[in-house]
Amino acid sequence: MYRYYQRKNQNYKLSKDDIAGIQDLYGLPTNKKPIKIKKPYCDPGFDATIAIRGELFSFDSHKFWRVSHKGELVSPQEGHVASTFFRLLPTPIEAAYERPTDGKLIFFKGSYYYEYSDFYLNKFKQPISTRYPRIPHSGIDAVMTIPKTKKTYFFKGPFVWRFDERLKRVDRGYPTTTLKLWKGAPARVTSAFYINKRIILLSNDAYYIMKKKSSKAARIGKGKFSENVMRLRCY
Repeated sequence: MYRYYQRKNQNYKLSKDDIAGIQDLYGLPTNKKPIKIKKPYCDPGFDATIAIRGELFSFDSHKFWRVSHKGELVSPQEGHVASTFFRLLPTPIEAAYERPTDGKLIFFKGSYYYEYSDFYLNKFKQPISTRYPRIPHSGIDAVMTIPKTKKTYFFKGPFVWRFDERLKRVDRGYPTTTLKLWKGAPARVTSAFYINKRIILLSNDAYYIMKKKSSKAARIGKGKFSENVMRLRCY
């Protein structure tokens, strides 16, 4: 068997000796289909999603993806490396939001938060308790803010805390459960954001669209969040 061949026409056939040599090197042909591996952002879902000026940024492991206000994916399918844009960001993160009072991007990991102005680091590894009293200091599952009211919602297990960003304190009557606050909401929220006057809660890769009136049941989004909203391929 030769190491390479000159270009031949489509009907050219290899000799038995060549075929035997190829099979000796690479094994016999198989009819098995290649195994498809589901992307981690599809199962169990993104670590965090932030709405920034009408655009969505979804983080998973050490990468993030961005969808424009037109609903178009403007990141490559393989995503961007988060630390390339957000210097010293400790990935994977657990939650993130854009603070409505000053526009700072706040990332949470464990008992600490990290503050950025756009892509520039302002505060590194600050204890949650120094800025967010009465919010679980051991870490949170998700966070979401409503810019108009300056209220931020922190999620941990089945509970939610509403935090007043101007007064820097948890509102009276909180914590409560997610199910009591929004009818039809998931029992456990893994990510959340507010966009186009809508509250979106995620539980793994399923997403729930909250109604303006809390007495009305939430609408479950069609399909997977990663595919239908973030425009990504799961396989």
